[in-house]
Amino acid sequence: MTALTYLIHVFLSLFFFFVLSRFLLQLMRADFYNPFSQACVKITNPFLKPLRMVIPGMWGIDLASVFLLFLIQLIHAEVLALVTTGTLANIATVLVFSIFGTIMYITWMIWVCAIIVIIASFVAPHSAHPILMLMRQFLQPFLNPFQRLLPPMGGLDFSIMLLLIFNRALQMLISELVVGFDPYGAVMGLIIGF
Repeated sequence: MTALTYLIHVFLSLFFFFVLSRFLLQLMRADFYNPFSQACVKITNPFLKPLRMVIPGMWGIDLASVFLLFLIQLIHAEVLALVTTGTLANIATVLVFSIFGTIMYITWMIWVCAIIVIIASFVAPHSAHPILMLMRQFLQPFLNPFQRLLPPMGGLDFSIMLLLIFNRALQMLISELVVGFDPYGAVMGLIIGF
């Protein structure tokens, strides 16, 4: 990886992270006034405000954010393909793979948040740090089905471990599917999330 491809990857991945975070936090009805939520809004508003004039939301889903996520994936893949091989990648293939890449990215977000929440529950169990509170709000919709399956026992909540196990299984399944379609990683290497 050259310095140029590294910089392209880092900046577009960071922007992708903020757009995806904003989309997910809106979907989860997380605290809008949390400092991180506000940072996501400020970073993404210059792009999302004009898009929302053309692409309205539907059923509580911010379709402008979804469009922007796919657009970032497409720009990322095409620019990297152009810089590394001198040709453009197949747009249809990139868009299909970007769905898997976005799901994979979400699974990594779940994994990081879950590990931090687990560690914080031992180190600072009653912490009200804004980022930690936001991580808990982000994880809660994913935890709900597992908490119904395995309710807290003796004050300990093991549902987060079930979430991590399921999350890892989903990552493995996506990797197997993608490798089946792209055995040499030609497209996978261009997608954020892999």
